[in-house]
Amino acid sequence: MPNQVVHIPCQNYPIKPSPGFDKKDLANHHLEIMGWCGYACTYCSSPWGNYLRINREPFADITEEQLGQRSYPSTNPDLTFQYPDFVEKLELQLADIDKSFGKGKELVFSQLTDGFSPIVVGNGKTRYALDRILEKTSFTIRVMTKNAVVGTDRWIRYFLQHKDRFIIGLSIGTTNDDWQPQVELGTSSPSARIKAINKLIDAGVRTYAMVCPVFPHVLQDGMFEDLLDQLNIPKLEHVWTEPYNDRANWELVHKGLDDSHPDKEWLHKCYQEKKYYMWSDYASELYERILKKAESEGWEDIFTYLLYEAHIDMKDVPRFGDLHGILLQTKKGEDGYSKHPGFRNLQLKLETTGYKNAG
Repeated sequence: MPNQVVHIPCQNYPIKPSPGFDKKDLANHHLEIMGWCGYACTYCSSPWGNYLRINREPFADITEEQLGQRSYPSTNPDLTFQYPDFVEKLELQLADIDKSFGKGKELVFSQLTDGFSPIVVGNGKTRYALDRILEKTSFTIRVMTKNAVVGTDRWIRYFLQHKDRFIIGLSIGTTNDDWQPQVELGTSSPSARIKAINKLIDAGVRTYAMVCPVFPHVLQDGMFEDLLDQLNIPKLEHVWTEPYNDRANWELVHKGLDDSHPDKEWLHKCYQEKKYYMWSDYASELYERILKKAESEGWEDIFTYLLYEAHIDMKDVPRFGDLHGILLQTKKGEDGYSKHPGFRNLQLKLETTGYKNAG
């Protein structure tokens, strides 16, 4: 289904610091070349982020004016917010900075949207933005996308021409291609993304993977381990993994799933019936599974597990062992430790043993 395109004004400074991704050890800055990418990922957290949340009603006014009906990204994933003045705003920002800007830092392309979504690849904005960042700044560019186009010969040649400036990553949470038309509409199929990441590896492009979000069904019948095998993780620079975290959008995910899909019942029980212990058990098992796989294959030092620990049951805290590879994402307390009493105690205990990575 074609996107419903709405034109909104670009932010004055398209390149911005990224405290959220810095916390995930992904990047220090981010660049968005549009306001809403048009991929209909029903689990997307961007509609609940500050930018779209604060501008929710003004953007709905613009949507009503241009499309004839009031609409929001949180309820209409077919929308895409495009910046007609992006080039002008980016050039104004670049004119005021020195070439050394970004030296020793990483810029993610992109954080809130997908800078390789078809609409911006097609109209040339993707290539324009990357060319200008390469020319005018010193950032290393961390591409994060769900579009397998990055694995085509044309883009591989481009990345290799600037090999020291690019790290390319794809977000893949399942091997099941039936998942994409139900939950990640508009994206490349999981199998196409897996093929793309292996083409990038074989070509010698610096590559990483975002294995997230991993939904509960992926933990059945060895699918998770199969996914990790297909991604050829020992040849990646790094892999990040994360369970599904509800952003007040579980009903949208639930609605898109076939009635027979196992995650449909899980979502209903976990969030409608408020059986949150189910999420705790699943998030704990996901960590146990990736840690076991990593340790058995010798890549335990290149994976990061992103955990919003607030909803982990106290009984499940011991399942996270010595927090190896874990970055706790819930806002810390004033003392710098987790507000979760179980994880706080675990952090304090690990500090007494000299363990440095205490989440």
